[in-house]
Amino acid sequence: MGVIWLAGLSAGLAVAGGMLAHWAWRVLLGMKPKIIPRPVSPPPALGLPAFSGVRAHDFVTSNDQGAFGEALTALMMASQGWTVLNGKPGAGPQGIDGIFVRPEGSLWRACLIETKTNQSQYATRQMERSKLMGSLDSLYVTNSDPALAALYEAIHDGLRDNAPWVSLALWRHQLGSGLTQITPLDGSGAAAGPVRTVKSDLMMQGLAAGLSELDRKRVYWTGGSSRPSDPSSPEQS
Repeated sequence: MGVIWLAGLSAGLAVAGGMLAHWAWRVLLGMKPKIIPRPVSPPPALGLPAFSGVRAHDFVTSNDQGAFGEALTALMMASQGWTVLNGKPGAGPQGIDGIFVRPEGSLWRACLIETKTNQSQYATRQMERSKLMGSLDSLYVTNSDPALAALYEAIHDGLRDNAPWVSLALWRHQLGSGLTQITPLDGSGAAAGPVRTVKSDLMMQGLAAGLSELDRKRVYWTGGSSRPSDPSSPEQS
């Protein structure tokens, strides 16, 4: 009888303890501060510095300014889906500033571009059909990639036949204003349509920032220092 009474007492204590623990837990939960979600505030007004331009004395030589312009053309064309092909058969600046191809459905187009930077002079002979065909011949015989050679040959033949899928253009980058002027050309290198002006300041800034990281020894890029360009160096396109 005593054992049964003790067992009943233990069971009762267990139930009471459980109820007490449950009550205490609910009390503690009630005491816990409620987390009120904080509204997400919008970012403050964005104040970007005004475009200050890329200056001539940011380059070690005027040739480097021309190379910057050609790289800018390649960057802008690549952003529009064009594939950049090498246009220089040798180590020097001679050749075609920019050769670009882009698929269009089951066909493809080619665009050959002469790039001028700031006030560098353009002569129509630089984009004459015969001159371009000679440069493509040199590229054909100096490269070792059969697929690339086939492209050079096809573009050469397209120029020879005045095919509509090959276009020519003159691009002039105004590094101070962040604008690029694009002029379509005919087979003689003369203007063949109205000049189109596009904003290129963001591309200029991005290229300049990348060049600052790449050329830390200041071989080509002074990074905005006061070192002047070399007036004795002939300007490359």
